[in-house]
Amino acid sequence: MRDISFRAKNLDGIWFKWKLLDPIDMATLAIDPQTLGQSTGLKDKNGVLIYEGDILGYPNPKIKREVKFGSEILTVEEYGQRMVGFYLTESNGERGFLEPNPAPYYEVIGDIYENPELIK
Repeated sequence: MRDISFRAKNLDGIWFKWKLLDPIDMATLAIDPQTLGQSTGLKDKNGVLIYEGDILGYPNPKIKREVKFGSEILTVEEYGQRMVGFYLTESNGERGFLEPNPAPYYEVIGDIYENPELIK
């Protein structure tokens, strides 16, 4: 079973990470809800955990990918079904699924909160 973890910036702008079952007093934890993101449970080629909101570099340096969760339903034509989960939107307008083994391909190069210029 994988750990379900999250990250968000607190109101002082400092990143804070926790696991779903960590004993945290959420009532006293002041976070910026716009920065809240869930971990995919996957790591990039450098062993960095990939979170929702991260920007991934790809071997083609002109294309950057943003990690999202469940905002859209993507159709897998080969299987004739619709799936929801972590997916990628690309700087060139395309989108696709986050591969289950992204390590050989992707590298976390920033996130949409601190480096929004990377995805434009």
